[in-house]
Amino acid sequence: MPSVTTEPTTYPRADRIVALALLLATLALLMPWSLWYSVEYARFHIDEHQFIASGALLAREGLVPILDYPYFHLPNLVIAYAAMFTFSDDLMLSVRVVSGIFSWLAISSVAVAAFFQFNRPIGSLLAALATVVMIVCSETFLITSGTGWNHDTTITLALLATLALFVSITRATRPVIWAALAGVLVGLAIGARITWAPFLILFVVTALLSTHRPGRQRLQITAALLVSAAVPLIPTIALLAMVPESFRFCTFGFPLVNLQYMLDREPWAANTFGPKVMFMGKFLVEPGNLAVVGAAIGLLCPAVMLGLRRRPTEGREARDWFYLRLTAGAAALAALTSFIPTPTFGQYYYAAVPFVALGVAAAVGYVIRYADYPYRRGAVMLWAGLVSIALCYAGPRWHRKTFYEMRPDLSWRYHSLVADHLKRQGINGKVLTLSPIPVLQSGGEIYEQLATGIISSRVAPLVPLDQQMRLRLVGDTNIDASISQEMPAAIMTGMVPAHYDVPLAHFAQRHGYTSYRLIDSIYLWLPPGTNRLPAQHAGVFVQP
Repeated sequence: MPSVTTEPTTYPRADRIVALALLLATLALLMPWSLWYSVEYARFHIDEHQFIASGALLAREGLVPILDYPYFHLPNLVIAYAAMFTFSDDLMLSVRVVSGIFSWLAISSVAVAAFFQFNRPIGSLLAALATVVMIVCSETFLITSGTGWNHDTTITLALLATLALFVSITRATRPVIWAALAGVLVGLAIGARITWAPFLILFVVTALLSTHRPGRQRLQITAALLVSAAVPLIPTIALLAMVPESFRFCTFGFPLVNLQYMLDREPWAANTFGPKVMFMGKFLVEPGNLAVVGAAIGLLCPAVMLGLRRRPTEGREARDWFYLRLTAGAAALAALTSFIPTPTFGQYYYAAVPFVALGVAAAVGYVIRYADYPYRRGAVMLWAGLVSIALCYAGPRWHRKTFYEMRPDLSWRYHSLVADHLKRQGINGKVLTLSPIPVLQSGGEIYEQLATGIISSRVAPLVPLDQQMRLRLVGDTNIDASISQEMPAAIMTGMVPAHYDVPLAHFAQRHGYTSYRLIDSIYLWLPPGTNRLPAQHAGVFVQP
């Protein structure tokens, strides 16, 4: 790409302040929308059980994930949820509010960072809003953001860590403090989702190879990164030291067993070459996703090629080139790590979307400053076209999916309704279920071995029986040995696909439990001689 150096044009400070104020006002208006979407319309996903239930178990009973029961992520988010649940008994609502806040923070941090990549006030404002459209109109946003799992929180932490590292290396008068902040943020992200661990490697390599600081400061920044990142990982390190076998299985062994389960039962979702290709084909035909991928290929890659050709070493262009490399590297790494999870589901690819939006804004800003006019104009027109596609095509489809195709049983309110029905039964003892949130929401008790719901029960039969017992995995092959020492006061089925509930139904039948309709297709199995349900609901027997 031919290029010439163009001196950045300065604009009145007041104009930029007005444009920034308009952006902040727009983002402030976006905040209640983000909370409303997260609370009212973000679809419930079975993965939420292990995060919310584990937080409740830690807050109420002091049970530690991995140490006391299987949990297939690192523990930081559980600790945060447990702290929150000491002040709120409404588990799902409080978690959805937190997810909405972090979703908004991620969008806002990308938009504000994009604003400062451009000189012209109106251009800065439009670029920032374009990143918002790119993120919100991506279909991966629709199926991922706002729920109670560990995506919104960790993405936001990783984004803020990336920006803090940039400030530390290029701008800050106290680089070590900013590097420590970046380390804490990325450490928090890793401690909640291990797939962010490669970002710490990226940060260390970036700090060591940067030419913006003298050698001694680069070493200080690197040391600050590593030491501060280790602090939020203390719970993880402690669990590794206390229960190494459980930690190794929950962190590294489970993905392999889960892949085997997927290959046996759900090959269309397995993390293998064929399903990945098929999924990416479906993924790319969605207009919002296509706009993100098109921007990465058509804008981010050419801008990096321009920088490689120019190789600036000083001045503002050197700083802009460093920022472009950092954001492009972060976007590429987020995209690559999204392929790590063993199932092939759309939510795992959302992590790359905010980073691509961040990198595309940096790319267009770099091209506008340092490329020839035809290329500057072409970059702006391509970005405008892609954003228009996302807004005009993905936007209406997103609206239809969100508001007209929403299943009531996938909302948090439905789980609260089930919890209210359970609370009226006055159950005294543990409830055996693969849907622990409504039980805990009602103030009841669950078997901590099944805090992850179907996630642990479905892979348990693939693990040797002696290891099942050591790891406290409960499945069809060992449910009697695991549960019979403390018989359940009730068994709840019907909130997960029927084939997952078969072991629980078999257990209930073997021990003489009788099923009663609780609500809709949800059934409560009660021990012999027990009938706490209203008479008009009694006597509905469920065949497994």
